[in-house]
Amino acid sequence: MATWLDALPEISKHRDACDAAVLTFQERIAALVGASAGESRETLDQAYNGAVTAWSSLLNIVDRFAGLGCALARDYPDQVKFLIGGSILELTDNLLASASVLREVGGDRPDPLALVSDQPQAFSFAKELISICFPGEVAGYRSKFERLGLPISGFPANVGDVHLADTDVGIRILHISDIHRTKDEPVTNLEVLEHLRRSVQEIDEGRIDLIIVSGDLTQSAKANEYAEAKQLLSAFVD
Repeated sequence: MATWLDALPEISKHRDACDAAVLTFQERIAALVGASAGESRETLDQAYNGAVTAWSSLLNIVDRFAGLGCALARDYPDQVKFLIGGSILELTDNLLASASVLREVGGDRPDPLALVSDQPQAFSFAKELISICFPGEVAGYRSKFERLGLPISGFPANVGDVHLADTDVGIRILHISDIHRTKDEPVTNLEVLEHLRRSVQEIDEGRIDLIIVSGDLTQSAKANEYAEAKQLLSAFVD
C-alpha cells in the first residue's frame, strides 16, 4: 500500500527545482542591481527583463510544487503541512515581496504583477494549499493579493469554508466515540441504532460515506462487553 513516504522522492525533486529557481532569480537580481549602477539603458532593460523572466519561472515552479502538495493533502494533511506547506508559504511571501520591488524599480518597464493580474490560474495551487494547511492565514493573504491587484479566486471567502474543485467529490464522515458498551447496558444496541438513524436522516438526507468509531468501546474491557460492542459495530455495517 502506498504511503506519503513513497512521495518523498517527488517532493525532493520539486524542492530542488525551487531551490535552483530561487538561486537563478537571486543571480538575476544581482545583475539588475549591477546594471542599475551603470548608465546604459539597454543593459538595464536586459537585466530587468532577465529578472522578470526568472521571477515568472520561479512562480511556475513554486505552483507546481504546491500542486503536488494539494494532491497529497487529501490523504496526508499533517505531513504535507510540514513537508510542503511551510515552504510554499515562505516562497509565496518571497514572490510577492520581490515582485513589489521589481514594480518599484521597473519604472515604465513591464510589471511582473501586471503580467499575472488577469490570470486567475496564477498562484492557483499555492492559494489552495495555503487554504488547506493554514486556514488562519487565508484572510491575510487575500488582503495581500488584493493590495497587489492579484486575483483572489482560489481563496475561500470565509475561514473554514471547504473549497472543492468542480471535479472533486466531498465525503460525509460520521464519527462516533466512547460507546462504552456493557452487557447490562440499560440502553440497548437497537435503541442506539434507532437514535442514530433518526439523527443521520436529518443530516443531508441521511447520506453518510464513512463511519469512524473510536474508543472507548467497552466500559471495563470484559469479553462479554466486547461481544456487545461487536454486535453494535456489525449493525453499522449492515
